[in-house]
Formats: sequence, structure tokens, C-alpha cells
Amino acid sequence: MHRALMIPELLRLICLEIDGGLNFISPLGTRQLAILARTCTTISAHALDVLWAFHPTLMNLLACMPSDLWNKDKSLRRPILQSDWERPLQYMHRVRHLCCMGGSFPRKIHLSALFEIIRLSLPTPHLFPNLRYLRWTIDYPNSLSLVPLLLAPGITAITLGTFISTQDLTLLATLAARCPALMKVSIFEDTREQLDGSKAVSSFVCGLSHIQVLSLGNLDQPAFMHLANVHSLRELDLIASPRLTQITDEGPKFVALRHLAVSSTPAKAVLALICALSYSSPLQSLEIDLKPRPSALLLEQLYAALKQHLPPSLLQDVTITTESLSRPGLQIPGIPFTTIGHLLYFPNLRTITLQDDFGVDISDDALCSMARAWPGLESLSLCAAHLPQRALRPTLFSLLYLAEHCPKLMTLDLAEDASTVPLVDEQRYRKTLQHKLCSWSVAGSLSSSPLPVARFLSGLFTQLDSIINVQEGPDDPGANEPLAALWGAVGDMMAECHEMREEERLRAGGTRMRPAPVRARARGVSQELN
Repeated sequence: MHRALMIPELLRLICLEIDGGLNFISPLGTRQLAILARTCTTISAHALDVLWAFHPTLMNLLACMPSDLWNKDKSLRRPILQSDWERPLQYMHRVRHLCCMGGSFPRKIHLSALFEIIRLSLPTPHLFPNLRYLRWTIDYPNSLSLVPLLLAPGITAITLGTFISTQDLTLLATLAARCPALMKVSIFEDTREQLDGSKAVSSFVCGLSHIQVLSLGNLDQPAFMHLANVHSLRELDLIASPRLTQITDEGPKFVALRHLAVSSTPAKAVLALICALSYSSPLQSLEIDLKPRPSALLLEQLYAALKQHLPPSLLQDVTITTESLSRPGLQIPGIPFTTIGHLLYFPNLRTITLQDDFGVDISDDALCSMARAWPGLESLSLCAAHLPQRALRPTLFSLLYLAEHCPKLMTLDLAEDASTVPLVDEQRYRKTLQHKLCSWSVAGSLSSSPLPVARFLSGLFTQLDSIINVQEGPDDPGANEPLAALWGAVGDMMAECHEMREEERLRAGGTRMRPAPVRARARGVSQELN
């Protein structure tokens, strides 16, 4: 055997390569590692470590016990002896990740009885003493009562769900004490049940001192204030937490927070959370889902708070959605540009998603200001839940600004008035050509003749090959079929227009692709309009 294969680190890397580097073992990887473990004694231990490291069930462990011990439904045929655990003990300490979800156990097995049998006969304090990650999301009555058997002091990440009853919430009472090394926690509650778990959740959260990633609901004010002073918290995902109020304590709060997501939460609670950031948080990603729908004044205050409490140079990704009213025929003005204009304060934004029932009320000039403010923009979505009855203010001319100032833009979701195709200013836009945009969701944009629109778009965006129109009218689902057909025709013509543009560039500049002369583009568009 080559001397390099005597290096333990190298052997482990070989086994991980067979595994594929994934957090689970594929069927092919399982067979290959099993063969490797039986073939060579030098590499056997490393192959078994990788083979058992990621597991989706306990059934493989039970299969290591004597065959005469269990019935088909995993009920006992005879009492368990200490010798029955000798073989499982060889593998229990190798398990690092345990992910038990729907389908992890056969339905015919009575889990509560099986776990009680294991608990009574287990010869060690912990079933998996070296477990680091536990995911338990089994759809089984009172299944969370079985989790304590799986808890180990070395667990650093845990995902639990779904909390349905008061009995389920009792698990949180000792979870932080049983797993003192917790750094990542996700807890899912059944929002359909009238279950008030705020006190149990708050008590659990207040016991976390080294948490880095936290996702849960029902957060109340004491837990909120505790998290604000945890210097290790990097990611926070809150669901339905309406009890949050302003923090009046002085001093920096959320000093390490980089990602914040708040869903199904009133705007006042979200506003209190943003004000707690105190300009010291290195926030890079922000996701907000407002429920119920806030007033225009409260929404303005929320956007203004972002500008006031967040450092301008770090924020990169922003998603803000409002609850749908679900009332066909109701017309409310879109979000005005004076409100979203506060985001112009953040020059390094890469992705922006602002979703409202009636979209954002902006003009060509407003889109020009946005394009100038965000030169690194990669995705822009100003989408409406359904078609507004008001006239669309932005026109195709605004795409010139995006092509000129946002060279990295790849996806666009924006409704525009494309009924008139503008002629390009030859002097100003001679070298405007964007090579990144590949997808545009037109979201019910108005259109007239497909060919002029296709020629105009191909003259600006060399990679645009996907035009999506999934918008439906709120009253009549088939009302937009003619408009959808027009945009479908635009999409069909794009490939031919790209080929024509490429031929123009080749004739103008040889083999290397260069921007086509604007005069040719403008002349072609005007001819089609005439």
C-alpha cells in the first residue's frame, strides 16, 4: 500500500469524495463505502465514519441488533440483553447528522413504544453521543415527545417541528440545558392551531447564549431584548411576532446581525425591530412580510427607518411584501416613489423585490434615479399581485436607463407601457448594450405590435431570451389572453432578432461581438412602425 494512504486525513478525504460531499449518502455511495469498509482494514474505520455520519432514520441501527429480537412491526419477541447492543455500539458514536422527516419510519411501527423500549434498554447515556445536527419534522402525533432520547450535549444545530400542542412545547423547557452548544435553531409552529407558545419560546430563547442562527415564531419582548444583546447572532428569522415594541436601553444592539427575515408580522413590530438595529448592525440581507397590510403613512415610516438605522454601504438584498387584500375590483394607489426612494440611500443593493397588490407607482425618471443609484443591481422586481387599472407610467424608454447604468442586471420583473417603441438617441446611447439580462417578467405590460418591441429589446439586451407574462386579471382570468399572446409573439421573435443583431455587429466589427450601430437599430424600428 502506498505510504500516502497511511495518512488519516487523506483517507477521510477519499471517503468524502465517494460520498460526493453531500449531507446524505447516495445509494451508489452507500454501496461503494460498504465495499471499501469490508475490503481494507486500513481504510475501514474512515469509510464507516462517513457511511454512518449522515442518517435519515433509526432503522439501520435497529437492523444491527439480532434478527430474533424484533417482530415486523418492531415489537419485541424477547427481552433485550446487554449483548444485543454490542454491534450497534460500534456505529452509534459515528452518527453526526440525523434527519428524520416524513417517511423515515414505516407507518406500521408504533414509534412511542419503540422509543420507550430503546430508552429502557440503552446502555449509554446518549443514543448518539457525537450527534451534531438533529432535524426532527415527523408528521406523527406527539412525536416531539420522543426527541429527548436523541439529544446530546454536542448538538450545535437543531430543527424541530411541528409544535401543535402544549405537550410539544414542554420540550423547550430543558432543550437549552441539554444542548449547551446550540448555535443554530429552527422551530416550526402550527399556525392553524390556537396555541400561545410565547412564554415557552421566550424562556427557551433567553437561555441561548451562543446562538448564531435562529428561526422561530411567537417571540415576545423579553426574548427580543435578550437577542438584541447576544453578540454572536448572525441570522434571525421571525414568524408572526406581533408583540415586539421599541427597545429603550442604550448601547449597541444586534451588533453581528447580517440577515434579518420577518414574516406575517405587523408593521409596528417590524418598525420596532429595525429601530433596534441602531446603525451598528452589519446587515446585508433584509426580508420583510407585512401582515396585515399597513397604511401608507406607516409604510413610509418603515422605509424611512431603514435609511435612518442601517449603514448605507453594507445592505445588499431587500425584499418587502405586503399582505394581499384578496378583494377583486378594489383599487388602491401603488406604493409611491417618495416611499421607496429611501432605498436610494443604499448604493450596493444587488437584489430588490417590492411586492404589493398594486405594485409601485413610478415613472421613467424614477427608474432612471434607481438605475443610477444601484450600479451593481442584479435582480429588480417591482411586481403587483394583479393588474392595476390605472395607466402604467414607465415606458420602454426606462429600459435604456437600466441597460446604461446596471450592467449586472440579470432578472427583471416590471410592468411597463410598451404600446409605443421609442427611437434611440443616437448620440447618447450609441454604446449602450447590456449582456447580462436574460429574463423579463412583463407582469401584464401593455403592448401593441410584437416585432418593433422585439427589435428594440434585442438592440439593448444581447442575452434576453425569456419573456414571461403570468399576470391574470382579478375579475376575469381570461381577460389578458390577447395581451399574453402579444408578449408570447415578442418572445418568439427574440431569437431571430438576436441573430439579425449579431450579423449587424459582425459586419460592423469583424468576428468579435461589438454593439451594433444605433442608427441601424433606430432605422429598423422606425421602418416597422411605419
